[in-house]
Amino acid sequence: MVYIFFVLVVCVASNLYGERSIYRPRDATVPEISVLYTTGGKVSQLRSPYMRYWPIFKTFDRDYFFSHQIPTGMIPYRTKPECAVSGKELAEHAEELLKIVRSSRRIKKEMGNFTILKSCDFNPRTCSGLIVARLKNHPFVIKLFVETPESFVRPFSKGFEPGCMFVIGGGVSRFLAGFTRVKNAEYMRDYFEKNPVWNGVLDLPRKWFWTPRDVRWLSVRGRNFYSGESSPEIELPSVYAIFCDAIDSDRSLSLRNKHERRFALGLSQDLNNRLDPHINNFVIERDSGLIVIIDTEHFPTMVGLEERMVYKSYASWYVQLFIRGFCTRYCTTRTVRRECSQRPAHEFLRV
Repeated sequence: MVYIFFVLVVCVASNLYGERSIYRPRDATVPEISVLYTTGGKVSQLRSPYMRYWPIFKTFDRDYFFSHQIPTGMIPYRTKPECAVSGKELAEHAEELLKIVRSSRRIKKEMGNFTILKSCDFNPRTCSGLIVARLKNHPFVIKLFVETPESFVRPFSKGFEPGCMFVIGGGVSRFLAGFTRVKNAEYMRDYFEKNPVWNGVLDLPRKWFWTPRDVRWLSVRGRNFYSGESSPEIELPSVYAIFCDAIDSDRSLSLRNKHERRFALGLSQDLNNRLDPHINNFVIERDSGLIVIIDTEHFPTMVGLEERMVYKSYASWYVQLFIRGFCTRYCTTRTVRRECSQRPAHEFLRV
């Protein structure tokens, strides 16, 4: 695993510092995007042979997004339904978190009414990326996504993992993949309820979208992508969040336990690879004893899968992902990349 990690670092580093000569003739077929606020302002651009149409222009479903906003009424706690908090109050907490993040130069473990659970994919200098925080007074987690036109076209500015995702996932980012979390969770919840093998064993936290009151929208325009139009365009909220139940657990499933490894891998394949089988995504809830899936990003979107992955061990899973990333970065000709950017998205990528 150390060698795989090292080679991945080299892949991303070479993408950052080993770009082609500025004197090489410009390839007019390379996909490019232009991003600006819908209210106007400076236009930021990005040209990259890795970008594909579907991840950038089809992960955001506007109707679904607004139909799954956090309700304003009372929301009962997951494990204590006799206790509740209003969605309006939770929205105010999200506004508070956004304000704190925007005014902070450094992300700390404790910030106001929040405990920061994850910030490695967040860049405080540009105030962009993903930050995960848990409310101290209520059992809810906020996953906050922030982008600007400048940060949207700088995929390698938010950390190592997002940079790898951009290359292997056809231009996807944590920000774009976040739009798949609620819909994919809804699909899996329905699947578990109908499947007697998993019903009563697995569960997922409830999830809702949230947007701030004064949210600015990004206009993303593309060129040289496959689509029904010559210049595809989409508008995205520059800031949004996902609220979900906080899960109290003593531990996640363990790689040291053979049965738990097989369980996670088998479930992922049973769901046709829609679920990231990373072992830490499965936690055992303290009160109910249920195995709860806490991360529901659509896995094919994250890594650009266009066919089913088959694996019997985590070693096989990691090796297949590494080979995909290495071949995408180093073993794909300009002609093949051009063909990939001009062909329609595979059904496997549709959430």
